[in-house]
Amino acid sequence: MVTKQLLKGLPEDAEPAHAGAHGLVERTLHPTVPPQVEYTLTEPGRALRTTVVALHDRTHQYVVG
Repeated sequence: MVTKQLLKGLPEDAEPAHAGAHGLVERTLHPTVPPQVEYTLTEPGRALRTTVVALHDRTHQYVVG
């Protein structure tokens, strides 16, 4: 599940709703007060996981050191 906490510091277009428009995540709205929204990866989103993790690791290596 993707939460706002995990997205802190990411660019605006990295929001799960934006990824949903591309079919990478699925949005589930729970009818609670306050409303709770849950995002899960779709099959195409899961297929990109290896690539995204590799990019993250490589970037982290150069940015953080």
